[in-house]
Amino acid sequence: MPLGKRTDLGDAKFSGVQVSFTRDIVKKAESELLCGFDFIVAPLTRPDYRPPAKCDGSETQAPASFSRNDVLYINSSQWANHIVGAVSTWVDPDSPSPKLRRSSTLQIQQELGWAAHLGLQAVLMPPPPHPGASFSYSQLIAQHLHNLTNMAVWVTIPLGSKATEANLDPPPCRDSDSLTFPSLSTVPLLVPAAIIRGSGSGSSEEDSGSNDLAAADPAWSAWNQIRFQTDHHALLGVALELGSILPPATQLAKWRAEPVKAVLIPTCVFATNKRGFPVLPKAHQEFLVEMFRLGVQVIVVPRGGEDGVEDLGMGVKESSSSSSFSSF
Repeated sequence: MPLGKRTDLGDAKFSGVQVSFTRDIVKKAESELLCGFDFIVAPLTRPDYRPPAKCDGSETQAPASFSRNDVLYINSSQWANHIVGAVSTWVDPDSPSPKLRRSSTLQIQQELGWAAHLGLQAVLMPPPPHPGASFSYSQLIAQHLHNLTNMAVWVTIPLGSKATEANLDPPPCRDSDSLTFPSLSTVPLLVPAAIIRGSGSGSSEEDSGSNDLAAADPAWSAWNQIRFQTDHHALLGVALELGSILPPATQLAKWRAEPVKAVLIPTCVFATNKRGFPVLPKAHQEFLVEMFRLGVQVIVVPRGGEDGVEDLGMGVKESSSSSSFSSF
């Protein structure tokens, strides 16, 4: 079933918008749909929610129950088709801090379980905090995907870098150029080395080649590691978050062969044309056209407030003339 199925916009593309946490999510969804969006991406929990502390300091703990005020809540299945749940952005299950690692693991487990309970079609994961060494992050996704659920998981991967021009001041877009990858020889072997590399016997030459690839194309390498560690699951997808400056065309071309489910467009990427309307740079427009042909959905991500995002969403919709988006 298509996401946020509509009948009043012809063959326009399906687009969504990321919103802040609210206890009246149905009212918020209705408001955004009236503004022209087809679905919303909403946090699954309050931004300040943290799992209860564990007294014995163990690494494992049964997830605690949420209270209704802590979480995204819908009481009708009709809205599950218009809402994508967003996992908390602070989580870092691969952190060197035992406390943060433990609370992050519990948070992800709770949020994925709650999203499945609500019957959502998909959840959006934050970018992996440690690209190339996100083993616990990947393991938690794999556990969810293999637990007999039909809910898709979209992994956010920043694509490109932020510009330094005056008209692209902070709040900045996320920067994939800042992703760093450790040497494979120093990575804790929580999974087989061959899976980390994708193939090979583990020679130092292969280590060097893998690290060179990661340095040359950090965004794709970060995604590739997670994909291998989740066994190429059919419900795993990628959500590309565009930076102000996109990578070379040769790197962008790789994504045509990947399960890209959504393209996230932060409002900081848009510029203003001579008539005062928000527009995307030419390179971004060309990449979106490629993604449109593959049925990829578009999500507008506010930076510094949500005012005016409906104009951006409608502009993205109207820039496309091909058939509507496919289902998850």
